[in-house]
Amino acid sequence: MRIAYISENKIYLYERGAVRELPCKRVAHYIENVRTINKNKEWKYTGTGAKFTGAVRDFSSDGTPGYSINGLAWDARGLVYSGVLGEMGNVYRMNPDKPDAAEEHIYNVMNTDIGRLSFNGDRFAFEMNGHIALYDSDHGCGEITEGDSVESAPSWSSDGRELLCVSKGIAFSDKGMLLSPGAVLSVDLAGSTIKEIFSSEKADCAFPCRDRDGNLWLIRQPYKSEVKKTPLWKDILLFPVRIVKAIGGFLNAFSVIFGGEPLRDSGKKSDVKSKQKSEKELFFEGRLIEAEKNQRENASKGEENPGIFPLSRELVKISPDGEETVVRRGVQDYLLLENDELVISNGKAVIHIGKDGETVLSKAELAHSLCIIPEANYEN
Repeated sequence: MRIAYISENKIYLYERGAVRELPCKRVAHYIENVRTINKNKEWKYTGTGAKFTGAVRDFSSDGTPGYSINGLAWDARGLVYSGVLGEMGNVYRMNPDKPDAAEEHIYNVMNTDIGRLSFNGDRFAFEMNGHIALYDSDHGCGEITEGDSVESAPSWSSDGRELLCVSKGIAFSDKGMLLSPGAVLSVDLAGSTIKEIFSSEKADCAFPCRDRDGNLWLIRQPYKSEVKKTPLWKDILLFPVRIVKAIGGFLNAFSVIFGGEPLRDSGKKSDVKSKQKSEKELFFEGRLIEAEKNQRENASKGEENPGIFPLSRELVKISPDGEETVVRRGVQDYLLLENDELVISNGKAVIHIGKDGETVLSKAELAHSLCIIPEANYEN
């Protein structure tokens, strides 16, 4: 069994009990080019002239240029990965068995964010700037979803007739952009139709796929709306208080900007950056994850391999007649295998689940885009 996955912006391959990194030549080339360009123009921002014009920049820290590796998929010719290099979205193909071989360029476009992708023959569907796009070597690229929504996680059915994805409606409030719970869509490209096949007002869905028996698989987690409805009478009563607080906040900000200190010293440091957090916190899919806390709670509840995601995040199997089965809890991402086996990520490890139970394949932080690579040789 050979499983490729992305962890901490790198691609890894599990094979016969060992794990090795698959270097991305295009990414390495991009990083080297950016660093060379920055080095060549460093003199413009560090000399006397820069001090005179106020254009001084600190080049002491050798930071990594902005890039991200977002998706993996296998086709008949190799391992395909997608990502963003600077401001350009890219799709490349590599040969995991020939690390010295050149990578093949498939597609790129400026000012575009390319995410997860799924192959079906010579065409693939992928996330592109919040919608699902379809690329065909003969017909080019075009979006197949649109509107005031965000689509993600495209996945072809085994027969290639159906494309699944998740869609979230967009709304705006005084808090900014809000998203509805994720619903599963089925796209029929032959009939040019899109329909919703699974949704819940209380649950957010992610990463849907269909197995050979017609079962629908997905990750489900509780949905909590950020829109809080306040009774009208309460708004009326609190209106004077809010006016006073707004005026006070404006005067305090005015004092800080022009006087250098607030009107009142509370003696408390409210800046989030200055707080010493007892729990390791991180963001995943726009959600705050209390990693260490969740891992301890999962262990206390008897999880064999506790991860950092709450047990309320469930991998669910839904039969064609609608029967739901919770297969595993605390799942970040998953991959279906043959013989009712699967591989999951729980944020801390990549785990194989088979008839004999769970086996940890590798320790990996936030591993995603799990992809199986055939053992047999493939076309070059």
